[in-house]
Amino acid sequence: MANRDKSLLSLNKSEYLKAIARETARMSYPGRTSGSILRNKKRNKVKDAIEDFFVSKFPIEILWGGDEKAKGDGYERWHKQQVESLSKVIKEFEKSNSNNTYFAISAKLLDTFMHQLMKYEKFRYLYKELHLPLDNQAFFNLAVKLNEIEEKPQMCGLRGLVNKYKNKAFTINSDDYYEIQKKLDGLESCFKETLKEEGVMLKSRVDLNCILWPIESKSNKNHKKRK
Repeated sequence: MANRDKSLLSLNKSEYLKAIARETARMSYPGRTSGSILRNKKRNKVKDAIEDFFVSKFPIEILWGGDEKAKGDGYERWHKQQVESLSKVIKEFEKSNSNNTYFAISAKLLDTFMHQLMKYEKFRYLYKELHLPLDNQAFFNLAVKLNEIEEKPQMCGLRGLVNKYKNKAFTINSDDYYEIQKKLDGLESCFKETLKEEGVMLKSRVDLNCILWPIESKSNKNHKKRK
């Protein structure tokens, strides 16, 4: 029998979780929509630094074990801690004269990472806690959709905050960011009431992605008009 390299079969839990973190970090890096926030001469270096943060500093092993501090009311506090740590990494590369806040960029990266992480069952206990990733396209589409929706008491003020950051998502401050996430909870509950009779159960504000984020393309609308 031929000798084979058995190094891969000696993979341990820690290495496996680092592999999950690395793959998830790469899947979470901004694409065309919001990639310009990190497009500078050091783009490859900042990309590597962000990936290294999630592989080496992000508490993925603790989350795998069921981190009680990240559940329920503790998620916001845990979220702020992770954003603060990631902000320190990005601060080394982002231009100092930019209007973008390190907080906003870091929150977008973290929220996308956490959403991607849900494909692994061991992390899904946190699904209901997740924040909706916010970028320029999300704010623009939210603004359009919210103009079509009656503002309920539980989401009072959401339309104004969304319009405030339309086309400048990465200038958002932490207070407004967490206020928007709270009001998105209220919006989720409104849709939950609407959809429950159809047997559709929303479990997190990230479930609003498919409702609020995409806007029908002009080509599709024109095609329907011609029919």
